[in-house]
Amino acid sequence: MESLDAFYSETLNCMMASIKPGEVHIVLSERRLEREEGYGVVFPLFLLHSGCRSVISVRPDLVEPVSEIVHNISDALALFRNTEAVSIVEFWCKDVISTETVGGLIWSHSFVYYVDFEHFRPFTVSECRRLNPDDHDLIEEMNQISEFGCPEESIQDGTAFVVIIDGKLVARSSTIPTPNATSKYGLVWISVETLPEYRRRGYAKAVVSGTTDTILSREQTPVYGHATWNKASENTAKALGYQLYGEVLRWQCL
Repeated sequence: MESLDAFYSETLNCMMASIKPGEVHIVLSERRLEREEGYGVVFPLFLLHSGCRSVISVRPDLVEPVSEIVHNISDALALFRNTEAVSIVEFWCKDVISTETVGGLIWSHSFVYYVDFEHFRPFTVSECRRLNPDDHDLIEEMNQISEFGCPEESIQDGTAFVVIIDGKLVARSSTIPTPNATSKYGLVWISVETLPEYRRRGYAKAVVSGTTDTILSREQTPVYGHATWNKASENTAKALGYQLYGEVLRWQCL
């Protein structure tokens, strides 16, 4: 997917198009010292595996130790699955990060999906609708139950959707504000949440479908990410026709 390749080329400071299948590139990037747009955290190590290509973007003082780790394993994806390798990377991250932030160091492993008009399979339920700017009570309720809240931009631009059951907001979708990715590459990330007691009813699929359709109608590309362990999110993405772009492994701190 060309626009995602272009976006990650900038994010990782490495031209994705120049990497051949089977290659692993370790890249020094000053960007790993700064807070990332849309997340508000710093990623001292950012690994992307896409199309059998692997790029490991690291802050300058991690290049040497990470190179040693990768040299000793046959596949960069081992950093996703090898407990020993994960522990070593975490040790080196903690060693170079200030003591004020080291307590907040965590790592995540996620899948990244995208969809276009050709592959999109819309889905809805009668209780699903767009969240409007005048839905003050629902917006307040969403912000109370949501881990991320509902960005004002998503409400204003019509990309926020909700499912209401008996007057209660039980599922919501919105977009993650990433002005640079959207303006330069036409990419829009989607986030979704469903109350635990209302899951497995198709509500997440319905709200994500509404947000996806709106993004596609604007000739932009919807992007959907989820933790690798989250099978429900994986099923939602695949049911709507999303295609896998790659896997992302990140160590992050505040």
